[in-house]
Amino acid sequence: MLSIVETDLCPEDFADTEPEGHHFIRAFQSAGIGDFRFGYLLVYRDQKRVTVVPYFTTDYRLNTLVTNPWLKRLLAPLSFKVACVGHPSTDAGRIEGEVSADILRAVNAVLRDKAAATAYKWFSQALPLENFVEVSGLPVCILNPDADYPASLDRNRRKNIRKKLQKSTALTFMAYGPEHPLPDKLIPEIHRLYEATRNRANLHFERLNVDYFRLTAPASTYMLAYEGECLVGFIQWLRKGVKMSGKYIGMDYARNRQYALYFGIVLQSILYGIRNGVSRFDLGVGSYHSKRLIGAGMLPTRLYFRHHNRLLHWALARCKFLIAPSTRELA
Repeated sequence: MLSIVETDLCPEDFADTEPEGHHFIRAFQSAGIGDFRFGYLLVYRDQKRVTVVPYFTTDYRLNTLVTNPWLKRLLAPLSFKVACVGHPSTDAGRIEGEVSADILRAVNAVLRDKAAATAYKWFSQALPLENFVEVSGLPVCILNPDADYPASLDRNRRKNIRKKLQKSTALTFMAYGPEHPLPDKLIPEIHRLYEATRNRANLHFERLNVDYFRLTAPASTYMLAYEGECLVGFIQWLRKGVKMSGKYIGMDYARNRQYALYFGIVLQSILYGIRNGVSRFDLGVGSYHSKRLIGAGMLPTRLYFRHHNRLLHWALARCKFLIAPSTRELA
């Protein structure tokens, strides 16, 4: 017999083998970003915990994944509250433990009372969900480099990477990690660079505040790029064992072309990770062309949704192209 216990605190053993484990999740939650409300459903069968389901509620704007400017403005007023299984800041959804039709049926019965719609965000595996619409999600870019990366890549990629690295030789790169934490005085500058990059993006999801960077810094690895004494770029990573997961990046775009700044920060991070025993890099979503150039492959994901109003569910099912990533976004 199934029973469900609800809590708003991420269990300490949740995702304990993944970079985005409970330390990061709790820090993100404490930062008070946006209108997110977090919860965790602990599923028990005969008094034994068999599944942990993380979720959050938020107001979902129908134009979130739309890149066409005219259509984005047209859909801007339309939104509905959604209870979404997953996490706002993770690239692929995670349910820990047993995932079966009867468990998801029980979970959906709980989530139905929390929002107008239920969704499962960007799962790499198929889920046994009943009466949900399935849509392609944003693929996750994964790089599994050899120890002699980039020498092991094909000639064209290898040549391109070496050209990018050569352009960034005028910059100084510095790494910070949990054993050598990011100094607090750098956090406002990092937030400024993050904002500059976010404002240029076609897609906008959560908007981070300064507290996010302050609270997640102890669990993060950073690669910083300097032009002389001036910080011009950063990338935030999370690491667990041989895995590193890229989170957020920020750059001074006035210097991007001159130094191939984006590639410099990412490639220096990869080389740093390889030297320190990392063999799998989650490069996140977006910027697909650039990430393919450095040898990353794409892991497909799925999004599932169901609106609890039958008429609206019928209409959304026929407009699911508004939720699926566009061809332009995947290019």
